[in-house]
Amino acid sequence: MTFLRNLSPELLKIALLAAVYAFAIYSFRFLVSDSIRQKWFRPIKYWFIWIVMCAALFIYSFTYYGNHGLGDSYYLPLGHHRAVAAADSYAFFRTNDSAPAMSIDSFLVQHDELCMESGGYFYICNLPTGELKKFDNRAGYDLYASKHSLPDVKNFLDFKSQYNHYWKGWRKWVLP
Repeated sequence: MTFLRNLSPELLKIALLAAVYAFAIYSFRFLVSDSIRQKWFRPIKYWFIWIVMCAALFIYSFTYYGNHGLGDSYYLPLGHHRAVAAADSYAFFRTNDSAPAMSIDSFLVQHDELCMESGGYFYICNLPTGELKKFDNRAGYDLYASKHSLPDVKNFLDFKSQYNHYWKGWRKWVLP
């Protein structure tokens, strides 16, 4: 039941966005010449465009870049089809689908490298390959990070602030 309650606002947003996009597409037909309008745009009705846009936006909301979580789960794409997910405000990351999930206290992505802190240990995951490097202390991480132009630990951010930063602005208003 919680799933349906959390899905309702998302479906409403999809319907409203589809109405705006369908209106823009439907209005576009008045800008083209009469011969093109007669051939392509005359038989197309507004409701048909709206239904197609609803379906497209609904499907997009489940893709890698469109999925931002639903309800109590949150999803933040990092690139190379890897993501940090969170449930009940606990963030976790998997290097691949078969690997166990590791909790993340704070992290930052730079140069296709996910630099993170987890339980007092520091990790660097190469996003394209999924290779994980572990550092037992901050000094070891800082030394490696300074040699490879990676972020300092003091610049790491928690999941909530990065999630809010990524999904604000134009993504909040034009995507489901």
